Amino acid sequence: MINIRRMWQPLTSTPFLATAAHHEILPCESLQRWIRCFWGGIAGAGASPTRIIPDVCADLIYHIDETAGRIIQASFCGVSDVCGTAHLPMIPGHTVSTFAIRFHAFGAYAFADDALRGTLNGFESPEVRFGRLDRALRARLLELDGLPSRAAYAQSVLLAFQCRENPLMETAADALLYHRGTATVSAWAHELFISSRQLERLLGEYWGMTPKKGSALVRYQALYQEICRGTLNNVQDAVARYDFADQAHLCREFRRYHGENVSRFFKTSCENGRTMEKNGVYPPEEVST
Repeated sequence: MINIRRMWQPLTSTPFLATAAHHEILPCESLQRWIRCFWGGIAGAGASPTRIIPDVCADLIYHIDETAGRIIQASFCGVSDVCGTAHLPMIPGHTVSTFAIRFHAFGAYAFADDALRGTLNGFESPEVRFGRLDRALRARLLELDGLPSRAAYAQSVLLAFQCRENPLMETAADALLYHRGTATVSAWAHELFISSRQLERLLGEYWGMTPKKGSALVRYQALYQEICRGTLNNVQDAVARYDFADQAHLCREFRRYHGENVSRFFKTSCENGRTMEKNGVYPPEEVST
């Protein structure tokens, strides 16, 4: 079932954006079960406050003052369950860039030095839980120029890393994604041959969230992906496919995580999708080799 994790591609609030301010590069196939992408860009080159939605990912982010040749801010942002806005740091007269690694929620633990308990909606220095990886990245990050070269270097570091693997947690991720977050916690635990209490303890340690929260975020993100890709056309189909109690339940959940009415989003997504397909503006995917 490992292909399920490789096929899982969470989307941000701007899933088709590719500009100098924000661009994404997919990792090699060997890393795709843990890492969603490398991303970054140049602040000021079309940059604006970015709307953040739950993408079931955690990010290791470096903001770099290219003019002064120094890292001005580094942070680990845990999985988020809220909709908000992010602002890129700006220094007048300086060129500021961003380089980041976006981990799947179920993949960050493989490269962490410590448990991820308490990282939900967290914002902390990489040294706290990713000291070894942070030191390896800082060793050459400043001497490399541009997102592609930094992504290639980061990939080489990650491939050489001694990962913290846990087969049970990988199976838990497979089951969660297979059911698109619709299975109950007890059913999920039963599928893993453990108790619900054990599942809660393990997910808290390895993913930084409860099973209930993980299921809710995956269900929202799976629904969001289908709407964006045009494989769901109306609210009634979404209610049935994702086991919501009724339309009101779906609307509450979607507004909670997306900050928007789901019926309106269905309409605008269809219109935007047709426009982008007609104009051929879907950005080509890049893969780091």
